[in-house]
This record gives sequence, C-alpha cells and structure tokens, in this order.
Amino acid sequence: MKLLLNIFIILVFVLSCTYLSAQNRNSEGLIEAANNQNLAQVGISTFDSRDRTIDGSVFLFDDWEKGSIVLNNGKELTLEMFNYNLEANQLVVVLEGKKMALPLVEFQLFKTNKVSKTTFQEEVRNFKRIVDQKRAIRLYEQLIDGDYALYRSYDIEVKKANYNPAVDVGTVKDQLVKKEIFVLQYEDQFYVVPKSRKKAIKEFSQIKRVSSYLQKNKLNLKEEADLIALFDYLNK
Repeated sequence: MKLLLNIFIILVFVLSCTYLSAQNRNSEGLIEAANNQNLAQVGISTFDSRDRTIDGSVFLFDDWEKGSIVLNNGKELTLEMFNYNLEANQLVVVLEGKKMALPLVEFQLFKTNKVSKTTFQEEVRNFKRIVDQKRAIRLYEQLIDGDYALYRSYDIEVKKANYNPAVDVGTVKDQLVKKEIFVLQYEDQFYVVPKSRKKAIKEFSQIKRVSSYLQKNKLNLKEEADLIALFDYLNK
C-alpha cells in the first residue's frame, strides 16, 4: 500500500512538471510571435487620444466689440458687446447676459469703436451690408469712400486635418481659416482685386485710370497700405 502511494505521488509530480513546462513554452511562443509581428497583425493598434475638435473661430473679431448698429428702419442702437459670425452671417449681440443673433438681412450697417493700444486714439471701423451685381448679400468693411471705393470682405473656410499617425506629424484637428478679399466698387459694379499685379492690370483693363496706375507703379496688392495708396490716388 505504501509503495502504491509513493508511485502515485511521483506520477503527480512528473505530470505537474510537464504541464508547467508546456505552459512556459506556450508563453515564450506567444511573446516571440508578438515580437516578430507588427502590432496590427496581432489585433493591437495605436490610439491617438488627442482632442480632435476643430481649431479656430467662426467670429470676425478676436474679442467682443462695442459700437453701434443701424437697423433697416434707420434706427441706430448703441451696443456694448457684439461680434459677427462669418459662418452664419449673423451679428451676435450680448444683452443682459444673453446672446441674441441678428441676421445680416435685418440691419444696414454697424460700426466698431475702441481705443488703439499703440496710438491711444479712437479707431472706428465701418461695416456695410452690400448687394452686388449678382444679387449676393455680403458684409463689407469700408476702407475708402469715393468714386472708387475700396472694401474688404471676409470669408471662412475649413482646412482639413493632415495628421499622419505612421510618423506622428501634422495636425489632428480641422482648422477654421479666415480669408480677406479686397473689393473695388466703381459705378455700382463690384470687382474682386486680384493679388497679382499682372492679373489686376488685365482685370481692370476697362477702367483706364486703374490699369494705367498699376502699369506705372509696382504695388503689392496683398498689402492694405499699397491698396489705400492706389485708391487715394484714384479719388483725387
């Protein structure tokens, strides 16, 4: 009886060693397999936890502005806090802590006025609702008034994210990008000012005073200062 018990104990020990050895070989095999494969091949992928919301703002101004607005009935109102939503074409006004949206078709113009941080002088900017020859309704900022009027129009577009996880470069967020477009008004017609001087000469070939000045003067039409110099000359 004692002999049988000893044999049983020896068999249990041998089987246990065999099982542990097999488990160890299986573990080593799994580790080796994982080391020799890409993570994606063993069902594991990288995870980018960065915020993917859109960057940028739909608003024209970086901060809330104060100024005044003229409604369609001609009534002028003073506003202490407002901004303009370029995407929705709405003036967003804060009244008594509440935000209210006023569509572009509901007002004629608005002005902003604040003290410059550099000159300490009050700066006034004028924005008008314009209906162009194509019957499109847009908001224009008036830069120069006169027979040759200069306006600046604003637009917004989405720049798509270009993140590449393989090399971890690029942006993971879409970006809202503001675009500025300069516009010439002459005899009730509106013309987008090309950024290229050569294209502008061709565009304004029918407006001799403009094309002649552009041919004689090397202007950077991307710069507001050069455009203002041009329109100051045109309106003399």
